Order: sequence, then structure tokens, then C-alpha cells
Amino acid sequence: MSKVYSAISFLLIVAILFLSINLFMNGVSSPTGYFTATPTGASDVNVTVSQAVSILVNAGSQINFGSLFPSDSNSTQSGTGIILENNGSFDVNISASSNGFFTSANIPNGAVSRLSCKASASGGGSATFWQSTYVDCYDAAEPRVIGCLTYADDTDEARIDLNIVVPTDEPAGLKTGIVTFTASGC
Repeated sequence: MSKVYSAISFLLIVAILFLSINLFMNGVSSPTGYFTATPTGASDVNVTVSQAVSILVNAGSQINFGSLFPSDSNSTQSGTGIILENNGSFDVNISASSNGFFTSANIPNGAVSRLSCKASASGGGSATFWQSTYVDCYDAAEPRVIGCLTYADDTDEARIDLNIVVPTDEPAGLKTGIVTFTASGC
């Protein structure tokens, strides 16, 4: 007899399951008192977009002007120059300054400075201003050499060329210095 009750119980469970599936498939709502999932409320999703002023030296980070005599000059113009990339998220102004190199300040007539720099587009670079002639980057207070270099990937590169002039009374020896490029937002 217990086998009969077990078989009836099994058939009853199958029938209820079949009925529930059939009601669900035909769009009949579930009876109250049972669990249901009803989406309620809302979620706020926030995103913070960061902006950064940043430049990267892609080429020309180590420049050797070779052996020069007093009053001689040399530039990076015939080589690769210094390639800067605006890898930030804003258009940037770029200025240049330097320190070191020479102990004397007496430059030959006609020379702009002991170290001068100029800028041009590189790799499709786009800006509102390019310092296209050499300007003093040694004694001046960080002259702007590029105005509003864009940050878009295809137009974010610039080339900076340096021209060095050995002072007329500079003592012999190895001369080293640092050229610093500073980016600021437009």
C-alpha cells in the first residue's frame, strides 16, 4: 500500500509542476503568497573622468652634440630632434628651459643664445602656435615653444630642435646639462 501512496504522491507532484509550468507559459500570474521577483528601486552609476596634463619624450632623450671649439655651434636639426607626445587628456602649451652646459656667457655675435630651441609638427602634430625660429632656452624664463598641442592620438606629436653655441671663452672639458620641457593646460 505504501507503494501506491508513493506513486500517487509522485503523480500529484508532477501534475502540480505541469500545471504551474502551463500557467506560467500562458501568462497567468503566480498565486499570491509565493515568492516573486519584482525589480524595484534604482541604482546610481557614477563615472569620474580625469584630466591630465602630461607629455612624454618619445625620441631624443640623449643628445650628444659632439666635440666643439669655442664659438662653434651644432644643432639637432639634421637628426631626429626631440619628439614630444601629448599623452594627457588636454591640449597643452609647452615651454623649455635648461641649466648647466657652460660656465661662460660670452656668445659670438649673431648667436641667439648658448642654447636655443624651436618647434615644428611631427607625425601630423597639430597646435595653434609653433616657435618656428630659434629662441633663447638657456637664459630666458621658460619661453613657450608650442601653443595648444592637441591630445588626439593622430595629432599629438611635436618636434623640438636644439641649437647649442659654445661661448667664445669657454674652458675645455665635458659639458653636460638638462633641458626641461614643461606642459601646462591651454
